[in-house]
Amino acid sequence: MNHTGYPYEYVCEIRFRDIDGMGHLNNAVYFTYMESARIHFIADLLETSELNQLGIILGEISCRYLSPAVFGESVAVGQAVTRFGNKSFDLEYKLVAVDRSGATGRKLAQGQATLVGYDYANQRSAAIPDFLKEKIRQQQPNWPIRE
Repeated sequence: MNHTGYPYEYVCEIRFRDIDGMGHLNNAVYFTYMESARIHFIADLLETSELNQLGIILGEISCRYLSPAVFGESVAVGQAVTRFGNKSFDLEYKLVAVDRSGATGRKLAQGQATLVGYDYANQRSAAIPDFLKEKIRQQQPNWPIRE
C-alpha cells in the first residue's frame, strides 16, 4: 500500500530511542528517515547495495515540520525526483504517519534534497550518469521531472 502517493515509498518504524524529551519524534530523526528512503531508493533502483562506486553525495537538505510523530506510529517516506541538472538532481519528500493498523494518518513533514555527482579521485563535482537518469525516469514515468 502506498501511503504518500509518491512513486517511491519507504516505511520507517519509530524506535523508542527516536523520541525526544517532549515525547515526539526528534527533529533530527526526520533527516535520518529521509536518508534511509534515499539510500534504499538508489539501492533498489540499481539492484545493488554497492553504492560507494556511484559517486553521488548530498549537497543540501531541508525539512518543514507539520505535525509531531509519536512512538507507536510508523513514518511512510514518499520520495520523487523533481529535477535533473548536469551535475545534480533534486528530490522531494512527503512524510506521513501510519498507525498500527496500517491506516494512513496526518502529514508529518515535507522535505527537499539536492544530490550532487561527485568524482572522488579528483575531489570535485561530476556529471550525473545518464544511465541513472534513465532508470529514474523509468521508475517514475508519470511524475514530472524538470530538466
